[in-house]
Amino acid sequence: MAHFGSDYLKNKYLEPMLNGRFQGTMCLTEPQAGSSLSDIISTAEPLGEGTFIINGQKIFISCGDHNYCENVIHLFIGRIKGAPAGTKGISLFAIPKYLDNGQRNDINNVGIYHKLGQRGVPAMHLEFGEKCIGYIVGEENKGLSYMFQMMNEARIGVGSTGAAISTAAYQAALQYAKERPQSRRLNKKAEINAPQIPIIQHPDVRRLLFSQKAAVEGGLSLVIQTAKYYDLAHHSETEEEREKYLLLLEILTPITKTYPCESGLKTTSDALQCFGGYGFTEDFPAEQYYRDIRITPIYEGTTAIQSQDLLGRKVSLANGKAMGLLSGEIIDCITEAISHEKLRKYA
Repeated sequence: MAHFGSDYLKNKYLEPMLNGRFQGTMCLTEPQAGSSLSDIISTAEPLGEGTFIINGQKIFISCGDHNYCENVIHLFIGRIKGAPAGTKGISLFAIPKYLDNGQRNDINNVGIYHKLGQRGVPAMHLEFGEKCIGYIVGEENKGLSYMFQMMNEARIGVGSTGAAISTAAYQAALQYAKERPQSRRLNKKAEINAPQIPIIQHPDVRRLLFSQKAAVEGGLSLVIQTAKYYDLAHHSETEEEREKYLLLLEILTPITKTYPCESGLKTTSDALQCFGGYGFTEDFPAEQYYRDIRITPIYEGTTAIQSQDLLGRKVSLANGKAMGLLSGEIIDCITEAISHEKLRKYA
């Protein structure tokens, strides 16, 4: 909205959204169209001066409705009647829960999803009725490109979520392994009177913890590196530098969305394993981490979608320039590591 919205939208909604009085959502998925956004059927009929009647259904809308803020502003993709088929006919709209006159917009809560994890956030099925009022954001038929600017940032956020949850699971497992006594060293199994030792001293538990540590630190480093490229892409001094880091950001975004989430599933499972039977109970947090992280390879584009994006678009982006820049960054890192005695053998 800040980049593409009209002055009216910016003046009306930006400040209260930024200070937390209002909240925004992303309304993309429909019952018959998930990853295939070209198949959405929600419609928009113009009333004049950028105002439209919006009609359609959206599903899996996080924070789609609740009582903890004054208004909810839905960023909604749909088709203006007569628009081209496919993704070229998608426009973006801002639809407030409450209109300027204080009346509630024609948005109905069809239902709330009872989820495996992340239960602190309501996920809604919303129906935008025949009297629903919305306002176009930007130009007609350019909505998907606008939405993807936000989605690319959200994908970095999801990668960060995967890194955060798996890190929390690892830290919980590490603490438990230091405190939980069980059995004796393998070479002292026969010494029944010897005291039990913390499970962190058992080789298999140490293996689980070390693999978690490597994965979570690698995932976090990837997120930080991508966030750095984001900052440089937007705030470097020269156009050449901004273009360079934008290409690096483009090629790393699907990787950053995927790796911390997919590896996080494994590491969080391993963290639960360290708790033994207790990990399967609500007495310890491992089970919640395991439930909460399961969504991360799914939303904001599944792992398969990220793979298609990486190989189908990003590797060949700018005639392979993005891939070349990433290879250059990797080679520079290896070269620098060689100059450090302690890192040389790993480089």
